[in-house]
Amino acid sequence: MLVSYGINVVKKMSKVNKNAIFSTRKKREYRMFGMSITQETFEFLSLYVLITKGTKSKYILPLVYDWIRDRREEGYTESEMILSIINTVKEKWGYIKINKKKPNLEVFKDNLAKELTKKGISKKTIAVILKAIKE
Repeated sequence: MLVSYGINVVKKMSKVNKNAIFSTRKKREYRMFGMSITQETFEFLSLYVLITKGTKSKYILPLVYDWIRDRREEGYTESEMILSIINTVKEKWGYIKINKKKPNLEVFKDNLAKELTKKGISKKTIAVILKAIKE
């Protein structure tokens, strides 16, 4: 919970070099990211933002960047996560083929694409996942 961190930690977090974590493409696409937090946490963050004239993103993004860096240090890569999703989807399709009277791969892929889109996965990544699923 952010309240327990105190203001000193929030100040330190704002010094994180976010460019060291992500690739250095010239143009980045940004997406909106939402989450639910307690009223107490939200109010503390809002009050801190008001007195420092900062933004909530300025203080939260370094936490996200640190989390991503830690996952990468643990060995998680985009490719491995995509392969894991592909394996899970293939297992699901295999189950559907066995247990449904009229399994339809195109309907399955269409539903999967909608679900992945809703989760914020890029069209490029969705295409890779869908291409890996075969009868």
